[in-house]
Amino acid sequence: MRASSNGSLPSNDGKLAMEVVDLRVAGFPVGTIPTIIVERLINPLVDLSAPPAAARVTSVQVMQDSLVLTASSALAYP
Repeated sequence: MRASSNGSLPSNDGKLAMEVVDLRVAGFPVGTIPTIIVERLINPLVDLSAPPAAARVTSVQVMQDSLVLTASSALAYP
């Protein structure tokens, strides 16, 4: 069985999540409740908010077969 989704990739406080707009299984839309469950299971996709790599996501690029994140951080050394 094949599933597909469409949505956006907002970042907030170093976390990247997927907001699913359209979720389909075998070509048919599954509705709101399954979409909410999938979002809760997969998010956050990336969490850079906690040490040792606390960072802020500054850009996201979606390529054909990859996702490129750019992040910035103010590193503090002891």
